[in-house]
Formats: sequence, C-alpha cells, structure tokens
Amino acid sequence: MTDRPDLPPRFRAPSALTWVLVVGFAAFFIQGLVASEVSIDRLIRGAGNLVRFLGQAVPPDFSGSSTSPTRCSRRSTSPWSA
Repeated sequence: MTDRPDLPPRFRAPSALTWVLVVGFAAFFIQGLVASEVSIDRLIRGAGNLVRFLGQAVPPDFSGSSTSPTRCSRRSTSPWSA
C-alpha cells in the first residue's frame, strides 16, 4: 500500500545554500522589524492610510497624467544622452 505509482514525485530537499539564504533573510527581516520599533498600535492606526492608498492606486487612472503615452515626447531626457 505504500507503493502507489499515481502519486507525484516528492520535491527535492533544499540545498544548504538555500537554507543559509532563507535563514539569513529571516534574521535580517526580524532585525529590521525590531530596529524600526513597529508596534501593533501603529500598525492599526496606519491601516486606514494603507486602505486609502490602495483604493486610489487600483485601478490606475492615467487620464489626467502628464506622462501618458500620447503626451510623451520622443526626445530622451536622460543627462547621459547626446
């Protein structure tokens, strides 16, 4: 009963490098949260701003934008262009 051919093959175990990268990222992420002194109270107070920002950002409205594709000039504004 343990030998079922219809089951998909198992995933390969992550390499040592993968584990080092994941643990390193988690350590830096946690250290960043601790250093920024994030509190539950500040997160709750800022949730309204996040909702308002997402409400204005989705879906994007380019109708009044000065950078809409129909108004863009073909000239490059890069300081390195000749």
